[in-house]
Amino acid sequence: MRVFRWLLLSSAVWAQLIDLSKNRVDPVTFIFDDGRTTLADYVLSQIRQHTTCCGEDNVYVELRINPEGVVENVRAMTGRNDCYKQSLRDILLPVRWKAENFRTTRPLYYEFSFREECKGTAQDNVYKPISAPAGAPAPVAQAGTPSTSPSETPAQAKPEPKPEAPKPPAEEPSKPPAPEKTVPPAPEKPKSVPLTPSLPGTQPPQEGEPAEAKSAEP
Repeated sequence: MRVFRWLLLSSAVWAQLIDLSKNRVDPVTFIFDDGRTTLADYVLSQIRQHTTCCGEDNVYVELRINPEGVVENVRAMTGRNDCYKQSLRDILLPVRWKAENFRTTRPLYYEFSFREECKGTAQDNVYKPISAPAGAPAPVAQAGTPSTSPSETPAQAKPEPKPEAPKPPAEEPSKPPAPEKTVPPAPEKPKSVPLTPSLPGTQPPQEGEPAEAKSAEP
C-alpha cells in the first residue's frame, strides 16, 4: 500500500514538471517525451492542483488532433460530473501531440478514471476555468464553444439579448361609411280618368247646339 502511494506521489511530481512547450504526447503510448509521464498522470495532477472536482467518475474523451499535433476539439462522451468534464477540456487543449504520420485530422480516444475525495464544502465540484500553463502554446478555440473570462463561469455568463419580434403595423382608425346619396322619388303622374259621356239633360247645351226637348209628363 505504501509503495502504491509513493508511486502516485512520484508520478504526480513528474507530471507537474512537464513543460508543454517542449514535451509532446505519443498517440500510441500516451506518454510524454520524458518517457515516464503518462497523459493520465498529467491530467490528474492538474485536477488536484487547479480544481475542486471530487467524487468517482469515468470520463471517456474524444480528442481531434490535426497534422500539426494541435488539439482542435475535446469532447466528453461519458461521465456524470460536469466539473471533471469541463476541466478535462481546459487541461487537454494546450497539450501537443506527435502527429508526423497524420495526414488529416484524426480522433483519439482515452478514458480517465477519477476517485477524488470531497471536502464537504460549498466549493466541491464548482468548475473554474483553467488557464494554459506558462510557456504552453495557445490552445485552439473550439468551434461552437464560447470563450468565457476567468471571472465569468458558464453559470454566470450573461445571456445574449433576444431580438424583439417585429410589431404588427398599427391599424388605421376605421372611417365612417360615406352617406348614401338619396335619389328623390320621381313625381307621380296624374292618373288619367276616362271620360264618361254625360247623360242627356245633365249639362247645359253649348252655344250653337239646339236644346233637347224635355219629355212631357204623362
